[in-house]
Amino acid sequence: MTRLTNNTLMTLTTALALLVTTGCFTKSRKEKLYFDEIKAPVGVEGFKVVSDVSMNPKTGGYVTINAVIKPDIDRDELERLLQSLYRQAKARKGQFKKNKGKLGKIDVRVYDSEAKAKAAGKDYLGRAHRVARNSEAAYENKQKLPLLKWGKKALGKGTFQLLADGENLALEYSDGFIDYETKKEKEKINFESFGNRFFTVVDSLFKSTKKLKKVTYTRKHKEKVVAKIWLSREQYGRIGLLWFHEAPCKGCIITPDGKTQCKSEKATCTAAKDAAEQSFRFFLEKKYNAVIGPLTQELMSKEITEKKYIKLKSKQIRLTLREMLGKLPEDQVELVKELR
Repeated sequence: MTRLTNNTLMTLTTALALLVTTGCFTKSRKEKLYFDEIKAPVGVEGFKVVSDVSMNPKTGGYVTINAVIKPDIDRDELERLLQSLYRQAKARKGQFKKNKGKLGKIDVRVYDSEAKAKAAGKDYLGRAHRVARNSEAAYENKQKLPLLKWGKKALGKGTFQLLADGENLALEYSDGFIDYETKKEKEKINFESFGNRFFTVVDSLFKSTKKLKKVTYTRKHKEKVVAKIWLSREQYGRIGLLWFHEAPCKGCIITPDGKTQCKSEKATCTAAKDAAEQSFRFFLEKKYNAVIGPLTQELMSKEITEKKYIKLKSKQIRLTLREMLGKLPEDQVELVKELR
């Protein structure tokens, strides 16, 4: 047997290593590309990339990113994060030579734990993806809607309390009869301020939060609930339309699912059946102003006194609110005697 010298052994070892490093690359390693690390936008905390893979097979280049973020991230912040990550992934061009430098499929997923991100399942908080180069981006945001934040932003500062029900997409407003100059509770409840505030709160909440389904309006006086009214988005849209189309029957009501239900035997109400959703406040004010306009003219021409004007104006507010509340089922409206 021929004895191998040290030099011969070293030559064989080097050749074998060279063979392994040059001839035995797997197909996937040849297809893998490397880019700069993807980053979260400024202000987003607790972000970490768990896996970031860019591949360049002949079937089409693609990017798959799995990241982790803190579980209590705000829904709007998560949306901003997804959009940023998607833009960064989409910007990866040039190295996808088999596909003329173009990137095809993109799949970015954000999880609330590192274990979930490593498993890469469907239990993500948010996802931004597209199936092909010419496809539009699709976004999934599973974080709960920040109803409380949106509601407070719509109403501004005040003494009120606001409760949110994320599961049922509902907000409950509660406030007392406060004198905003003295910051103390009023001795007597005032129907005019009650009605004006009701219009403002309900309209502001439904307008500012498009996915909101229900609003409950509660007023208290001396720790006692004196008014509690709730209505659905469907009712919010349809109540004003009933007046606009002048329903043939005054006994009709709007059910929570937005349908017109007639209490009378005729049951012929068709008002607002096919009309588009409008703000109920617009029609309330239209009906209210139909009376207040002429009253104001009479006041300006001194046909009536200011005292009488205030009295008639308050009466019209009461009539308008009563008519509107009359379009809701009785079990949705609770009022003490002084507010009926």
